[in-house]
Amino acid sequence: MKLDFFVIGAILFYLGLIVRGVRWQLLLPADGALIKSRLVLYCSIGGLVNGILPFRIGDLLRAALLSKFENVRIISSLASVFIERMTDLAALLVIVGLYKIFFNGVLNGGDFFIAMAILLGLYWAAISFSKRCRKIVYLFSSIWNEQIKSLILDFLWTIINQINHARFLTIRYISLTIIMWTLYVSSYFYFYKALQISPFIEVWNLFHGDPIRETLKTNLIFWEWDLVTTLFMLYLLLPVLLTSIFLMLRIELRRRLGNLKLLNAASSFTTMVADGVPMAFSGSQAYQRFLIAYFSGENTPINRLGEAKTFDSNLTITRLFSGGSGAVTAVVEAKGHLSIMKMAEGELAPKLISEYEWLKSTATYLPVVNVLKVEVLKNFTSYMMPYEPGALDLYEWLHTAHINKGKSILIQIIDSISTYHKNNLRQQDESSQNLLQEYLNEKLRKNYFYTKSMLENFFNLESFFINGDKYSFEEWDFLLDFDGLKTFFLNTQQSDIHGDLTIENIIMRPDESWMLIDPNPLTSYKSPLMDWAKLLQSLNMGYEFLNRQSNCDFDSRSIKFISNKSHVYHELHNILLDRLNFEYGNIGVREAKLHEIIHYLRLIPYKFKKSEEGGMLFFAVTCKLIRDFKVTYAIT
Repeated sequence: MKLDFFVIGAILFYLGLIVRGVRWQLLLPADGALIKSRLVLYCSIGGLVNGILPFRIGDLLRAALLSKFENVRIISSLASVFIERMTDLAALLVIVGLYKIFFNGVLNGGDFFIAMAILLGLYWAAISFSKRCRKIVYLFSSIWNEQIKSLILDFLWTIINQINHARFLTIRYISLTIIMWTLYVSSYFYFYKALQISPFIEVWNLFHGDPIRETLKTNLIFWEWDLVTTLFMLYLLLPVLLTSIFLMLRIELRRRLGNLKLLNAASSFTTMVADGVPMAFSGSQAYQRFLIAYFSGENTPINRLGEAKTFDSNLTITRLFSGGSGAVTAVVEAKGHLSIMKMAEGELAPKLISEYEWLKSTATYLPVVNVLKVEVLKNFTSYMMPYEPGALDLYEWLHTAHINKGKSILIQIIDSISTYHKNNLRQQDESSQNLLQEYLNEKLRKNYFYTKSMLENFFNLESFFINGDKYSFEEWDFLLDFDGLKTFFLNTQQSDIHGDLTIENIIMRPDESWMLIDPNPLTSYKSPLMDWAKLLQSLNMGYEFLNRQSNCDFDSRSIKFISNKSHVYHELHNILLDRLNFEYGNIGVREAKLHEIIHYLRLIPYKFKKSEEGGMLFFAVTCKLIRDFKVTYAIT
């Protein structure tokens, strides 16, 4: 044996383990106080156990050591090891390929590496992008008790989140991977030279195959050790011994310097865990609700947060808001400061960009929420708004304040919005009629047929009852008479509008000033009456009450629900109608009410996607609006 080659190889192997420990830390929270030398120790122990036992038991052991001694969740530890081994798999594929090209040989495990890479790639694609696959996982987890079910879903989500964040694709991580495997392969070469084993593939199999375990089993039974086994065990044991000695010397040095508290503080790493759940959630119950919603496919804000792939370990989500769009709005905490974050992905991302642009351009003319930061990525957009303690949406505020204050605020809002409309009016031309036709096709006709096709399979549309009154879907037929409808749209002047001016999109600050949030400026047809129709949507049928109501009973021929519109809404509704009648006359009020019907019609598909009960509730409300409209304006 050549001792100098053996020493060089052992040093290179140890340096490779040090690089592995540094690289492992990159997969853990960036602001943690993990000590790299302890990570190296866990890697060394794991490597030693992997050399003796099958099934990568050493990797499980180092994940357990990280969890126990560094206060990291065991699921997060396992996920980080899993991702690390996935990248090692890619590196091994490259090494196997290069060996095949330059040496025309086959390293042990090449076919296995390829198969595993394909399976892991398919796993990630299926679980990340397929709701059906996630449901299959959910059904599989449901056959176990709640604790095992939670562990399965937690582990899978943690891996998905790690992959989506792609820390393993950073230049630093890839560079460390290249350096680490260069050191390992160089170490194998010097081990090969030291023992003069021929061919080199025998050394490779020693480190990456199974023969050593059979050899160890035989040696342990007969208490016999051959030279190769002894030196290989020494190779794996040296990093454990050296790192342990280094840590003990470090502790002793700090003790003598009086800085032991620094070491203790470093060991209390809790960045990735708060009461046993990821920092993306403020409590275990919220996290469990998310896991169930995400894997079962529930159409809820907390599930859409997972769909958006926007989890950041530096953010704590303290509250989620439900809304009428596919975007997600949440109160988040970062470094002790609260903000409100709104985010969307895919086809909804451009809508958030338009919201931000409208808020920015309108801030000079109307009181709107201040946007602190906007982030626009491929297929993903988010923006941050300040969190104001004590601020309420206007619905909540109206039902805690004196009614006269509510009336005063509504008049202020109407005055400001009306002035904004007038200052941005555009001259009426032929394009207005074209935009109207497009609006009716997209928002009315399309949703009319969606509603009909949704209900006709289980509901008797020819004759049904709503709260005891008889209705028929035939009452909706006038909505398809576009030539007749156009006679109702006489105020076709266009202006800049908010687009979603419901009561809940108006925020009251603690000083009783107000501001607008969540505009929807993407619509091509922009009549000022559409904004007033949004206020009618709230104040007439009590949109905010309906959103909070789940009591809707129905069968194949009847729908029953309770209308809870408050006295405050009734009074404010009268104020709004009086103002509309003053500014636009009876014809303008009629047009605004028709826009209100279209607004509710647009909501029906969204409500059905959330729940059948919600869809039926909004269908019933739309039926009542249509009947009231036809009776008021004598439409047959």
